[in-house]
Amino acid sequence: MVKTEAPLELKPIEQLAERVQSLVEVLGTTREELKMALDDNTRLSGEVEELRGKLQAAEEQQETQHRELQSERDEIRDRITRMLEQIEEISL
Repeated sequence: MVKTEAPLELKPIEQLAERVQSLVEVLGTTREELKMALDDNTRLSGEVEELRGKLQAAEEQQETQHRELQSERDEIRDRITRMLEQIEEISL
């Protein structure tokens, strides 16, 4: 009878060992996934910063073009006004 009781007492310990081993495997997988997520986060943060820089440069370029176009428009308006005044003087 003593021999039968020993395996019965080891069975819960073996089950516990299996559960611990399973937990260790899950923990290892979770660590790998966390590392991958952190790597992705770092990469994406870099991409976001790069895109912010590009956006800022594009906005600055757009503002410069806007000022240039505004200046050209004002110049054209002045020329047309002078032409109309000259035409009006000729017509008189």
